Amino acid sequence: RPKFAEDGAKPFARKFASDVAPLLLNSMLGLLAASARGRWVSRRVRQLAFTYVCSAVEVGSLYKLLKPHLEFVLFECTLPTMCPTPLDIKRFSEDPQEFVRRAHDPLEDFYEPRAAATALVGDLVRCKGKVVLDPLLQRIASVLEAYQQAPSLETARQKDGALCALGAIADELQSRNNWAPLIAALLATHVLPDLEQ
Repeated sequence: RPKFAEDGAKPFARKFASDVAPLLLNSMLGLLAASARGRWVSRRVRQLAFTYVCSAVEVGSLYKLLKPHLEFVLFECTLPTMCPTPLDIKRFSEDPQEFVRRAHDPLEDFYEPRAAATALVGDLVRCKGKVVLDPLLQRIASVLEAYQQAPSLETARQKDGALCALGAIADELQSRNNWAPLIAALLATHVLPDLEQ
């Protein structure tokens, strides 16, 4: 953002913001779309793509370019990335201590697209909550309902990703009193029964 650049770098920052940043955003969206469609994109590249999109949320000119793709980015790229992978499930069953260590290792966040996807969900709700919050909560509720109706490994993975998204926006939800009853009911119905087992 040019306003944060040092005085000598402002012309470069303006040129970058107007000419280069939109091209980079399109490239990052292309990488995320390729990954969502099953093409191989490395973890690190996906992490960097999510990080770039996350930075675009706060820049007005870039957000205008991102907005038409918001639903795709949120529901086809970000939420699936937040779900545990088959490797995560295997690691959890074979070596739960290593699973927990990796989940809380700050160095893993440098390569892990899940951390960047989680940050993107949080930033989208914080900066563009009027546009994002209702559809996101509706999707989370539908994922939780799908698991409750037909529990399976796939719906359990999706439930974990939905709860991860809910955790990413917890601070925003706590600051909005009108969401408290809905979230309390959602947790009582979909989380507490799992904790009691």
